[in-house]
Amino acid sequence: MIDVDVVLEPSFRKKINRSIIRECEAITIRNTTLEAESRCKKICPYDTGALMRGHSTTISDTEGTVRNRQDYWVFVVFGTSKMPARNYPQVVVNSLYSENYMSRTFKTQLVKKGVLD
Repeated sequence: MIDVDVVLEPSFRKKINRSIIRECEAITIRNTTLEAESRCKKICPYDTGALMRGHSTTISDTEGTVRNRQDYWVFVVFGTSKMPARNYPQVVVNSLYSENYMSRTFKTQLVKKGVLD
């Protein structure tokens, strides 16, 4: 499992309305999770489509999870003695991280809510 934690400084929370921050956090989590699912579907190996169709998301205000219901996803991601690992979920997380996707989305939401200029 790959976890990505976002921590907001307490001093930041004191400066603005908490309900706006929670709403922006929830939107950021939703958008990031859906983007991660989309990218997993695009770069997953195999042309049959079963692995691609197996992806689904579970999203709440505080957490987003991308899962795959196919039994063989473990073998694809971690490899076997006869097949190399193809850890495409880690590639997706790394690309989202390198693009500062969550930060940009959160900032965009704060601008939309009128918190930032």
